[in-house]
Amino acid sequence: MIQNFTSSIHGGFSERKEIVGTYRFLANDRVTESDLIASMIEPTKTKVANQRILVLCDTTEYNLQNHKERITDFHGIGSTSKNDILGFFSHNQLVLDRESKQTLGWANVTLFNRPLNNKPFIRPNFSIPITQKESNKWYEPSLYSRDIVLKQAEHCLYVMDREADIYEVIDSLPNKKCDFLIRSKHDRIVNFGGERKKLKSIINQSPAKGIVKLNINGESKKRKKREAKCELRYEKITIPRPHKIYGKEEFSKSREITVLQIKEVSQIPLGETRIEWFLSTSEEVTNNKEACELLDCYSSRWTIEEVHRLLKTKGFNIESTELESGKSIRKLLLLGMEASIKVMELKAARSGESETKTIELFENNEIEFLRILNQNLQGSTELLSNPYDKEKLAWASWIIARLGGWKGYKSQRPPGTITFKRGLDKFYQQFNGFLLARKL
Repeated sequence: MIQNFTSSIHGGFSERKEIVGTYRFLANDRVTESDLIASMIEPTKTKVANQRILVLCDTTEYNLQNHKERITDFHGIGSTSKNDILGFFSHNQLVLDRESKQTLGWANVTLFNRPLNNKPFIRPNFSIPITQKESNKWYEPSLYSRDIVLKQAEHCLYVMDREADIYEVIDSLPNKKCDFLIRSKHDRIVNFGGERKKLKSIINQSPAKGIVKLNINGESKKRKKREAKCELRYEKITIPRPHKIYGKEEFSKSREITVLQIKEVSQIPLGETRIEWFLSTSEEVTNNKEACELLDCYSSRWTIEEVHRLLKTKGFNIESTELESGKSIRKLLLLGMEASIKVMELKAARSGESETKTIELFENNEIEFLRILNQNLQGSTELLSNPYDKEKLAWASWIIARLGGWKGYKSQRPPGTITFKRGLDKFYQQFNGFLLARKL
């Protein structure tokens, strides 16, 4: 099922015993989510050893509304909005190498759901600890992955979106080997130059440190592909501990951080808004080079968005599964998440800079079949030849991309996530035929 990259059990298997066995496996209460997650994150512990890494954190929603009549067991699923849209959430932590941006695996996965027939959302009051709020997804899972899963890493930088702009996270996450980079949500009252001021007014009144150019890839429907010219600002400020916070004694009275801003000043396409990011970080920023490197780290958040696309309609299509049990659907998602790492590793290796070996992703008989495919896919000219050593994953990446529809020319747009997904689909379909022919 993982090889065929499909959430359809009937589509993933041809024999009845395999279909029945898969249904039983997913329905078995002894197959727990925690065990599947532990299996997913175990390889990451070794891969991150002595490396500087990024931990991309994000939440995505799985909408099962179109299949609500099919579902008979609602365990693990509930409302995802005020309109009682049926589904559940997954809060994920994806690990990348900080320099190469190579995908290394999952650091943690938190599946959760709100109650069915959900009432309008009421913000929890300040007498409730963060561990009892939905926002805990940014807090305890991050501390766990930092201390357990990623403890062998040289350094971790947690990259988070605006929902994580929470004092408990800002105060608790950083240590000697760990920092955060969070897109600011709150225009807090902060201490700066001996005065108390609004955070955004401080940065807006600060002189620009320079001009940076940001490449917009155009993969988001909100923005067209272009090069955005932006002013860069950054200042060190101190955030005081909020007066209304549960368990004040557990948290520092204040935290010193650096706030970065990039603000677009170039001409923008009609209908778009100017790019303006406020980013908070616990890392030291002393010059423009360090600031730009952090902006590049934040831009890498798009990688986890691509993985979420793979798990939905463009790939694994978990929202269209024929399963009738909520707990089975959630376990199926975890299998799909494991499969998605293979696609992302192939994509990251496409430039040839990755040191990942082919043998790390493919078995020996699969590599043998890749060699046969490589001979057939290469053209008669040097331009259409696989330029990589077969020991490196870039070699396999070139083959899979060609199977997915990429033409092989360097002048062509680099193959994307969905191209590699299509290529893997075709590879395993043909590989199964290759194994069958060997038996005949």
